[in-house]
Amino acid sequence: MDKRIYRGPKGVTVILDPKEIVPNDPGQGTPAMVNYRGMSATYTCAVNAGEVEYQGRTVELPQDVIEWLDELQEFVDKFYDDFYAQIENKNNRYSPRKPVAARRGGTRQKQGVKRDD
Repeated sequence: MDKRIYRGPKGVTVILDPKEIVPNDPGQGTPAMVNYRGMSATYTCAVNAGEVEYQGRTVELPQDVIEWLDELQEFVDKFYDDFYAQIENKNNRYSPRKPVAARRGGTRQKQGVKRDD
C-alpha cells in the first residue's frame, strides 16, 4: 500500500501514509495529516477543530477547506479499511512450509501407508 496525497482548495493537502499506522497501538503515529500554509494537524483534529498549527501558532481553516476535508472522509475511511484488510489477508495466508494437503485442510499421508477411503 502506497502513500496517498490529496490536494484541495487553497493549497491544503491531506497525506495518508500507511507507514505511520501502528496496528498494535492505534493512538501512535500520524497516518492522516492535513497540511496548510506550512502548518499541520491530524486529519481528525483538523476536521473537528477546523484549524492547524505550527510551533504554538494556530490558524483557522477556511470554510471551503473544511467542507473539502469533510468530503474526503470516505477516502480516509477507505484508506484505513484497506490497510487493515491487507494486514488481515497477510495473517490468513498459508505458510509455504505447510504440506500441500495440510493447506487444503486434508491430512498428509505417510509414505507406504494406505488410506481406507
